[in-house]
Amino acid sequence: MIDQARVTALHERAMEQAQAALTTADPRLAHQLSRSAFEQEREAAESLAIELGQEPTRAILYRSAATLAVDCRDDAEAKRLAKEGLAGSPPADVEAELREILAKLEARAPSGSPVPGAFRAAVGHVLSSLVSALHVFKSHR
Repeated sequence: MIDQARVTALHERAMEQAQAALTTADPRLAHQLSRSAFEQEREAAESLAIELGQEPTRAILYRSAATLAVDCRDDAEAKRLAKEGLAGSPPADVEAELREILAKLEARAPSGSPVPGAFRAAVGHVLSSLVSALHVFKSHR
């Protein structure tokens, strides 16, 4: 059985930390906050890993976790999380974003240079999408 309160709490903490990472001027603190946000969002997503009936929340959490993994330069984990998000039945817009994450990771130069485009801006977009998803998730209680 899903502990929805725990999933919600993990997600909310992750989003608070991701927002703080975007607004801090200290690069080290931004990295620490991003990493913590990523780990908590991954845990929230993986709490719904086998709960395919929890769409769109499940896919949205995986998209967010994958985006945060990219922001933390954890490409292997970002790829795994994006694929896991696609394993369910994500809404078309979330599916497109998950596929875009995979495409950008595939296009990344072998040297590990940053992904073209601004993933930090994408995190901001994900934050607003997740607020909507949180309302959907809470309505399933």
